[in-house]
Amino acid sequence: MRPESIAYFRSGIGNLIQATPAMQALASLDPSGQIDVCLDRGWMGHDSGAIAVRDILESCPWVHEVLVLEHAAELPSGQYRRGLVPVQSELSEVGKAVLRLSKQPAWPSAPWRVGLLHETWANMRIVRMLYGYRGPTPHKYCPTDPDYPNLSGTPRPIIGVCNGAFGAEMWKKKRWPWWAELCRALKRYWRGSIVAVGGREELAGVPAELITVDYTGRLPILQSARVIAQCDLFITTDTACMHIADALEVPLVALFGPTLASKNGPLSSNAIAVRSPSECAPCQYTERFASCGDYVCMRELRPEMVMRAARSVMNRTYHGAGRARDAAAR
Repeated sequence: MRPESIAYFRSGIGNLIQATPAMQALASLDPSGQIDVCLDRGWMGHDSGAIAVRDILESCPWVHEVLVLEHAAELPSGQYRRGLVPVQSELSEVGKAVLRLSKQPAWPSAPWRVGLLHETWANMRIVRMLYGYRGPTPHKYCPTDPDYPNLSGTPRPIIGVCNGAFGAEMWKKKRWPWWAELCRALKRYWRGSIVAVGGREELAGVPAELITVDYTGRLPILQSARVIAQCDLFITTDTACMHIADALEVPLVALFGPTLASKNGPLSSNAIAVRSPSECAPCQYTERFASCGDYVCMRELRPEMVMRAARSVMNRTYHGAGRARDAAAR
């Protein structure tokens, strides 16, 4: 049975992870139990993150088919009765056609700084309001590669680190400058393994001897997700890998400076969001965010603050968890 529901998506990997609860809710309302998802063909051609988005969606059990289209006329005529456009998705011609299916009057948005609404709840609100969904909010979802990499022989605890910024100029302000100091403290305190994931050069400046396994710039998204799933603790800035760890309910410390933890923060009970004490943070969705060239908020988020959060999470979660994850990875 083909789905009667379709979602359109064109945004970041983290935004996709935060839209997965609403997509699952929409699928539960469909007679087929699944949805189709439409991606923009032009976007697929020039954004490397779009490939990762496609790979994630094609591995979601509640996605029937991923359609890559350029024109609204390419949508199967008369098939779809319900449409969903997540709140952070950029619109194309095809996206506007899906938006019309949803009967939404305009591109959905939310007053993030005023309403302090999490992006996941904003997407769920659309499905509840438009289609009468009354069930619980599904968990965020991210698939993983079933086989590789396998960290079962890596000394425990395995602590994953990520300083993601995707090479985009405006996101450099999220990068954290104290990774070498933190990794040194982590090695000294737990004597386990530090595993790096994310993009190329993300942990440049961290001495090689502090990183047990360096996967930065080497793995596609589902393999990065598998690495994260095997970690006993994951420490990261506000980036796609943070949302993946949160979806997988991996013990997590997420570092927030300029961006809004109220909108993007982790939802798992195994997670702590560490916010910068800087007076100017967070500045996202203000003029200051675009104009700032001195990322004082991330500098003022000191390694000792992160270590306190890391110890707190590990004290609650580590006992026995390493052995369980080790067995699951075999």
